[in-house]
Amino acid sequence: PEEGVRQRLLADLLAAGYPAGLLAVEKRVVYLGRPWRADVVAYGRDGAARLLAECKAPGVALSQDTLDQLARYNVVVGAPTLVLDNGAQRVVVGLVGGAWAVLDALPPFAG
Repeated sequence: PEEGVRQRLLADLLAAGYPAGLLAVEKRVVYLGRPWRADVVAYGRDGAARLLAECKAPGVALSQDTLDQLARYNVVVGAPTLVLDNGAQRVVVGLVGGAWAVLDALPPFAG
């Protein structure tokens, strides 16, 4: 079920202009010596991470725990946009003026 959520998110990223060649799926992330897998990382043409996403199966609530998981991955990845998605709900947060804020939608690809 989580794979369906991930595929829909990938389709939405492509529709927002993210090049397929700059999207990494199940990207290995090592945090505090332990390996994890980030569901989706979108990179810019300069190789820097632009967006980090965590997908959950439908019915799995998006909670502070899931946001904390994504934040741990982002310590390593350093993306300015974070996405949590469970198929029924999508939460997008991004750095705006140096502070994290909830965004209305996925930001378009910007290089």
